[in-house]
Amino acid sequence: MNNKHASPTKNAMLIFGILLAGCVGDVEEKLNVDGGGTAATTDMTSNCPATPTYHFNADIQPDLDAKTCTSSACHGSTAWIFHLIPNAMGADLNTNYAAVKMRANMGAQSPLLINATGGAAHPGMTVFMMSDTIYTKWLTWINECAPQ
Repeated sequence: MNNKHASPTKNAMLIFGILLAGCVGDVEEKLNVDGGGTAATTDMTSNCPATPTYHFNADIQPDLDAKTCTSSACHGSTAWIFHLIPNAMGADLNTNYAAVKMRANMGAQSPLLINATGGAAHPGMTVFMMSDTIYTKWLTWINECAPQ
């Protein structure tokens, strides 16, 4: 049977495909799973600086440990969907980076910052305030493409 008109489902899928294609290529993320090296490369449309101010391994992971986010009473427990490995090193840093990076993707509206500042249903507590230097550090890291 030859139908001249596409079904609404096919039209919706076509529109979704076109919209999705427009998102591809803005940022190409490459995780280095062997424990060293670069975390992300970007094309010319992004705002990632050549020399970022902060990096996950050196700056954000130590904050997660210091604020006890990685403790067994918090995200160090496997009971949470957002699981972090305490005192991560080597490949474990990559695991934590991938988990955090997924929540650090929308500037000040990133789930990572919203939850940490008590702006959402964070069952633990308010980890820090928007006026704290750690907030500024994490926001800068996120806005600079959250490099590892």
